[in-house]
Formats: sequence, C-alpha cells, structure tokens
Amino acid sequence: MSSPDDIAQKAVAELNRQWMQAYANGDLDFLEKHMSQDYLGTFPDGSVLDKEGEIEAVKSGAVKIAEMTPKEMTVRIYGNAAVVTGQSHIEAAVVGRQ
Repeated sequence: MSSPDDIAQKAVAELNRQWMQAYANGDLDFLEKHMSQDYLGTFPDGSVLDKEGEIEAVKSGAVKIAEMTPKEMTVRIYGNAAVVTGQSHIEAAVVGRQ
C-alpha cells in the first residue's frame, strides 16, 4: 500500500510533467491556472519574469518552447509543500535565439 507521501510525490511529478507539456503546447489556460501568483522564473541569460510576464512571453512568442521533458526528477514532500529538483531537456527559442 502506498503512503500518503508516495501518492503526493506521484501527483506532483505528474503535475510537473503536465506543466512542462503546457509550455511546449502553448497552453496558456493551464499555465494561468497552475502557476502561483508569486511565481518567478529565471532564464539562462539571468533575466527574471513573474507569472504575468512569463505567460505574456509565451503568448507573444518571445519564448517558444519546442520541447521540455524531465530527465531526472526528485520530488520531496514536506508537510503541505513539495520541492521538485532535477534536470530537464529543453529546446527553446527566446526572443528569436535558440
């Protein structure tokens, strides 16, 4: 029988996979629904976007994710919170750069 933490880890891993797929599919509704209001994303060039800025970047095409898949992922559960760490394979163009 799976423990509550095992069930939560699997659910968070699946949500993370869906989040990555939403970027590749340009699924703005999913991103809007599942990104927290205080979301901050850091890009390889060091720039930082909040939730509104990142969704707008995807919507405008300034950020175009062709593929984003987890290669290694660990989910740790701490009470009501989960921390996901790992590596991902990402193919993307950011403001026309690949």
